[in-house]
Amino acid sequence: TKLVSGSGMVGQLESRMSNLLTELEAEEDAILIVPNIAETVGAGNKEGAMDVANLLKSFLISEKIPIVAICTQSEYKKNIEKDNSLTNLFEIQRVEEPPKEETRKMLVNSLERLQEFHCVNIELAVIDEIINLCERFLPYRKFPEKAFDVLDSILAANKNIAYTHPKEISAIEDKIVQSLRPNMEKGSREFKRVEKLSGKYARELEKWGTKIAKHPPVVSVKEAISSFAERHKITDNQLKQAHTNL
Repeated sequence: TKLVSGSGMVGQLESRMSNLLTELEAEEDAILIVPNIAETVGAGNKEGAMDVANLLKSFLISEKIPIVAICTQSEYKKNIEKDNSLTNLFEIQRVEEPPKEETRKMLVNSLERLQEFHCVNIELAVIDEIINLCERFLPYRKFPEKAFDVLDSILAANKNIAYTHPKEISAIEDKIVQSLRPNMEKGSREFKRVEKLSGKYARELEKWGTKIAKHPPVVSVKEAISSFAERHKITDNQLKQAHTNL
């Protein structure tokens, strides 16, 4: 998308693609991954210019850079399969949807990295709940992608909640803002008040930060379900019915 954006002039997209692939050639063991190659067909195609997919062909032929392209089977049939000159340059690998048990292993194996990234931990039981929720409410999407997406969104949502300043700290911050005056003189009553509040704010912030660092927030099953329901607009009755049918 970034490559195509703003490439209105003929030759501009070709130049960007060429620069990108030249940089990759200079890197050892570089691999170009195209997350959704179906979107590159026709992308950036202006009168007298080539689209991204056609620009990739010359680099595929040269075999200088390994290129991994990804798309769904329906996208492949609709947009890619008819272009023999493109499909012949790839080795087609069909990846079937893994069973729930395999998806669970993938999530558990990736959990430490995701928790570290979001600075939030979760109860292990949340993993099973995520898989059940995905199966019940997201049947139009595939494992493991939908499970990873849900897990990531739950961690992100609860991080935003957990790392929001406590009311006490926010109250001090509000007082500082309310006490600020233009052209305050150093040593004045107003200046000393702001200085005192700023010191208190810094101490409370450090204390809160130390507490969070020692005891990272842990997302419970209940909090995970709440985050999922809010994002996907699932009602309480739907959740109750889903758990009744499990």
